Amino acid sequence: HTALRGTVGSFALALDASGAVPPDDEDDDDDGVRDIFETETGDFVSPSNTGTNPALPDTDGDLYRDGSERAGGSDPTDSSSIPAPLAPGVPVLSLTGLLVLTAFALAVGAFVIRPRRSVSS
Repeated sequence: HTALRGTVGSFALALDASGAVPPDDEDDDDDGVRDIFETETGDFVSPSNTGTNPALPDTDGDLYRDGSERAGGSDPTDSSSIPAPLAPGVPVLSLTGLLVLTAFALAVGAFVIRPRRSVSS
């Protein structure tokens, strides 16, 4: 993984131990923020210096992915800051999460599919 992270002016910088930019520096935690911008400082400075953790999809633990918070204008390092278009207490559920939740509900019998009965008079 990356040995050095930081910013140079307004540019984010990530170097591996050999001094080269890692070729796989995309989004390891799938939070919508490229790893090169997740500087792990704990302080959101700008979209290219988010202060977030590249190994955690929700750095501040408030149930909103870092990318959703950044896109919604909130601070992904502050759990009391939530994306504007979302209501408090309503966590973001990805399509994968929704499919897993549905599969679990079906497995435990939360949903029962029954044929429609016709009503005779």
